[in-house]
Amino acid sequence: LAQIPKFGTSTTTYLELQIRGTGTSIGRVQPYAFDGLIIESLKLQNLGIYYIDLYAFAGLEQYLKELHLDGSKIKVLSIETISQLLNLEYMGLHNNEIHLLDPEFFKPFSQLNYIHLYNNQITDLMVNLFENQENLIGLQLQHNKIKALHSGMFDKLVKIETLYLGSNDISALPSGIFNKLVLLEKLDLSNNGIGNLPGDIFFQNKNLTSLN
Repeated sequence: LAQIPKFGTSTTTYLELQIRGTGTSIGRVQPYAFDGLIIESLKLQNLGIYYIDLYAFAGLEQYLKELHLDGSKIKVLSIETISQLLNLEYMGLHNNEIHLLDPEFFKPFSQLNYIHLYNNQITDLMVNLFENQENLIGLQLQHNKIKALHSGMFDKLVKIETLYLGSNDISALPSGIFNKLVLLEKLDLSNNGIGNLPGDIFFQNKNLTSLN
């Protein structure tokens, strides 16, 4: 397949539409690929996608709650491509080649509960990247190339329960970096180059039960 198959218009609500690579490669997602469909969860997985048109998801704005784009070759994803999907609760961009995220990439998505960005090439996270994610429960950033964490960058994640930062290039943790994460239960910092930890680094994390 060179592109997403053409779908006819339907008034049926589909809880899930999955196109998964099993020897199939779809390099591009064309404009209006799903227009005329009502889909709550869209899974385009392991397809080798490297380009997504600005209007690829047009028509899904009111309905889509989950977007799975994992296991492809995406290096850059334009904000405009997904910014109208305001009801997203899950975004899966793991196992791609993403190296840079616009500072306002997640700003439109205040309903997000889960963000999976692991196994990419991300080197830096801007301090305000997650400023609108007060409903986030899980954030997975392991297996990237993140070099530093910035003071205050997680302060808005007041509902987060799991935060995975393992297998990056982080060498130090700013004092108070986790202070606002009062519901945090699982934290993974393994396989980094972190030396000394600030003495009060986990003082506010009373619910922390798993630390690597």
